[in-house]
Amino acid sequence: MNRKTLVIFFIGLILSFIIFKLVYKEKIDYLALGDELVLGYTPFDTYNKSYSDYFSDYLKSKKKLGFYINDFSKYNYTIKKLINDMDNIKEIKINNKKININQAISSSDIITLSFGQKELYVLLSKNYNNKLKNINEIYKYIDEYFNDYILLLNKIRKINSNEIYIIGLYDPLINVNQETIIKLNEIFNYINNKFKLLEENKNIYYIEISKEFDNKNYYIPNIKNPYPSLEGYNYISNKLIYKVSKKC
Repeated sequence: MNRKTLVIFFIGLILSFIIFKLVYKEKIDYLALGDELVLGYTPFDTYNKSYSDYFSDYLKSKKKLGFYINDFSKYNYTIKKLINDMDNIKEIKINNKKININQAISSSDIITLSFGQKELYVLLSKNYNNKLKNINEIYKYIDEYFNDYILLLNKIRKINSNEIYIIGLYDPLINVNQETIIKLNEIFNYINNKFKLLEENKNIYYIEISKEFDNKNYYIPNIKNPYPSLEGYNYISNKLIYKVSKKC
């Protein structure tokens, strides 16, 4: 290969790379990791569209969606279980192709995380009848929860530096007495401040939903089941879309 041909070859290679970046990077590869909220579990023990489904529909409508994967999410999934799956390089099949969780994480442009709503509901419900007098147990759970989140984010950051959006927690108890409401407000102020501390890391964004979900029966219509209605999932998605659109 002579010098002129070599120069033309490298120019072509560089142009191909630039075109690839311009075209391919218009697409957003989206990975949703989490528990029942990613699966679209409803207040009436059925499955429907989740916030991640609505968000992927939005990306598709803008012709920006590359891949959308929520297949690693599952019922009763926890941060600890996700960390364990990453350590053990959990593998699944999507469209008859094998992919492991670390591959999915490393190749994603946007990752959403949502964990802990059911555990918090169980804990609050257990303490509800005594007006949350055993509040230290609740704060201990919250501190451990955020320690796990920090471990998870550190693991993800080793293989992916792109945008991570963390879906917050909301108060699943409605129509409670005033004394309990005051304590719940204090708990969720503490939780929201903890989430905001996570945002100090680059490309990590917190989607706060607790204030908007407060006493909204149409978002949480079943007090015995803490999962959102379709309106609730759509609302979470809209907050996520707003946050992402400010970055795009």
